[in-house]
Amino acid sequence: MEVMIDVLLMLIVLNGVLKLTFWPWWGRVVYAVVVAGFVLWSNSYAMLQSKEQIATWIHDAKTMQSLAVLVTMDSTVCLSCCLAYLNHEGPVFPVTLMQRLLHAYPCFLMFPAVFYMQTQLLFTNVGVDFGTTAVMLAAGVALLLPLASAAVCRLLPQSEDRVESHLLMTTLVCVVGLLLTQDGRIVYQAQEQSTDWLSLALTSGLFVLLIAMGYISHRVVSHLKNNKSVWN
Repeated sequence: MEVMIDVLLMLIVLNGVLKLTFWPWWGRVVYAVVVAGFVLWSNSYAMLQSKEQIATWIHDAKTMQSLAVLVTMDSTVCLSCCLAYLNHEGPVFPVTLMQRLLHAYPCFLMFPAVFYMQTQLLFTNVGVDFGTTAVMLAAGVALLLPLASAAVCRLLPQSEDRVESHLLMTTLVCVVGLLLTQDGRIVYQAQEQSTDWLSLALTSGLFVLLIAMGYISHRVVSHLKNNKSVWN
């Protein structure tokens, strides 16, 4: 369980850094300062936690269900932003109000991820003042987030490559998060019954029909666009 949580935290941080690459430099700095301020503000709550309490939260079904909702909501917005960018035609993005809102949406999962890291640092650095640990973590967050996003921009100068990486990372966050937060109490019991071939045939036929409709509509739209460009 702890290994899966560490993997999820790493994916969340990388996904947040990828999202920052689409922001201007001052937006990255503001976001990093806000996350660093959250570290300092939440230090009083992090000091009250214990390993047993964290373990209880991790194995609590309601806490995991709430976390699953947060992961799903954050991933949905990030995926919507990626798809809106990939489907956008034109050199400037964002243009519409919805595109601007999706573009300005930060990675809110960064906050619980940083809080969990803070509690783990307090457990690890035994004997070190809690305030000193919080200040060091806040300084590291404020410094590393903008630098990491700038490094990714240098590594992937094309925005299309960063969008595709952001799309892939968001999908991984969603999948790993849902696998981690699944309720182990749910048990699926197989029932012995005959195969409903009629329902299976109808479902398969509907699936093939929808694929054919999508293919035909795509060809029609492409044909109309080509004719329009020829006449122009």
